[in-house]
Parts: sequence; structure tokens; C-alpha cells
Amino acid sequence: MGLTATSRRLAGVGAAAAFASALLFGVVQGAGTAAAADNIYLVKNGNTGRCLTANNLQEPRNDVFTRDCVGAATQKWRIVGGHFIPQGNAKPLRCLDYGDPFVGTFPCDGGEFQDWSTNGSRTWIKHVSTNSCLNSTGEANALVVLSPCGGGSSRWVTVKV
Repeated sequence: MGLTATSRRLAGVGAAAAFASALLFGVVQGAGTAAAADNIYLVKNGNTGRCLTANNLQEPRNDVFTRDCVGAATQKWRIVGGHFIPQGNAKPLRCLDYGDPFVGTFPCDGGEFQDWSTNGSRTWIKHVSTNSCLNSTGEANALVVLSPCGGGSSRWVTVKV
């Protein structure tokens, strides 16, 4: 990640705290435990069935990859308003993020790097700023990257946990 991206991340520390609080307290606590649990999914590659998996959620190893689904906390994602939040024990709260050249997790800040959209069936997970989609070769432990939408390796299925 270049100096500019790093500077933007550092400049948003206060915004990150406010955004994470809103996600935790406004969405999760305000919606109630049952409603919060309704937003938890396994995100599976449509070709292989392997799960989108956050690493150990601790820097510096914050990459995201595909791995056989075992139901681990790092394979469960809360999907809230265009943000994908892994359910491990990360403090501060982390969100799926694109930091050129890779996809990983960073502390949630509500910024453009963490803004994702899906088509109606969540077949594609598109990074809003780049208009590119999550993509995996499908190999076990393959890093997830961004690429043009539409190929088989950019198809994803969400399964409610």
C-alpha cells in the first residue's frame, strides 16, 4: 500500500472509532441479538465451495483467502450496509478492505476502501470504488484479489449461519 493510502488510513482514526461504535452499538445492540445473528453468513466461492476466510485478524497478517469451510469464527461474516465484518476476536473491529494490491481486513472506518456491493443474489461481491469483484482461484489458501466481475472464480454464495 502506498504512502497516500497509509496517510488516508491514519487520518481516519477518529472516524474509524465512531464508525466501529455505530456498527457495534447501533446495528448490533440496537437491533437485538436475534437480528444481529441474522446477518451472519459463510461466504463460499461459487466454483469450489471454499469459504472466504480472514487470517488471524491481527496485523501485519491481515490477508483474506479461501479455505475449506470448517465454520471457524474467521469464516463467519456479518454483512451490514455494504460492509463485511469477520466474526473473530479482533479489537478494534475489522472490515473487509481493499488495499492495493490485496484484499484484507483493516479496522472499520466506513471509508471507500471498505465499501462493497452485491447483486441481488450476492453472486458477485463488488468493490464500489474500483468496480471490480472479489476473485479467488479456488485453490486452498489462495489469496483473494480483485478482478473484473463475471468470471466463474468471482462467483460467491452466502449461506446464513
